[in-house]
Amino acid sequence: MAAGPATLAPALSAAVDDVVAVPVGNLCATQLQDRIGAVSRERDRLDGWLSAAAGQLTTMTGGQVSTDDGGARSVAGWLAETTRTSSPAAGARLKTSMALRVLPLVVDAVLDGRLSQDQAAVLARLVGKIPDSLLQAVQPQMIEVAAGRDPAA
Repeated sequence: MAAGPATLAPALSAAVDDVVAVPVGNLCATQLQDRIGAVSRERDRLDGWLSAAAGQLTTMTGGQVSTDDGGARSVAGWLAETTRTSSPAAGARLKTSMALRVLPLVVDAVLDGRLSQDQAAVLARLVGKIPDSLLQAVQPQMIEVAAGRDPAA
């Protein structure tokens, strides 16, 4: 059963609290490596979820969300404020998340930890340059190749 809004934030906060409760100075090198690897993988999964959710929110709302004063603002502007990033960074995230809607297996690979959001963003650049049907057909191969690569390369 999925956690509802009232239980998700406390549960997620509690998990993060457990990780950060131990000062990094109290850990040996092996423990630090293990924890850095685990935290990085889970951070990537959460980042992928955030991107997929932002793309879904954009689609559902036509790119506009309600404000507390009864007005509206762009999802990109709201996302920039919510994630404490710049407007261009939020816009780039939304552009990537919208492109990834064409590649559901790539999104799944991010959510299950096989790809990072950065690796998926590289694959998202292919959307619009190659027919969607072809991209969808070769998603397993794209995931396999991307999983072993540095996104910057």
